[in-house]
Amino acid sequence: MELMGTTPEQRLLAFDQWVCRELAARLQWPDNAEKKAKLIGQCRAELEKLVLELWRRGWMLDGKRLADHITGVLSQIAERQRAGQVKDFYPFFRHVVSTYVGANAEEIQAEARRTPTVGSLLATMGVARKISTMGPSIPELVAQRREETLREKLTRARKSSTKEKDDQLSLL
Repeated sequence: MELMGTTPEQRLLAFDQWVCRELAARLQWPDNAEKKAKLIGQCRAELEKLVLELWRRGWMLDGKRLADHITGVLSQIAERQRAGQVKDFYPFFRHVVSTYVGANAEEIQAEARRTPTVGSLLATMGVARKISTMGPSIPELVAQRREETLREKLTRARKSSTKEKDDQLSLL
């Protein structure tokens, strides 16, 4: 899942595509292609919240371990679907995903402590800065995307209001 040698944007897009492929392959979807695509997009956004929850708790999981948690929660949902225990899919999906981190917190925390991340190894060695070839982790990129969305909207709004003022001044 981690793609070294690519830009953070490319890595984040690759992650999104991977999540959508996993969703499509593991779960049962409506026959209507439009509904299926919409649901997959909504479910991808819910899984993004799971990734952010792990990140907010400080559990910086590498790509494989993060992928294992995502596929694990999808497997739980798929199992319940196959058993016929899911009546209303999206609310069920959202509930399982939103409670996953809390329900598995002790195990995830222990896992995060057992296997140190590159950043924690560098901190332990006293290295003050990240190696320039290392980019942000997928959870960090997801968090940045959430933050930048608002930032981008503000930037566009500022540019728009500045352009309007310039247009008004040019009319004078």
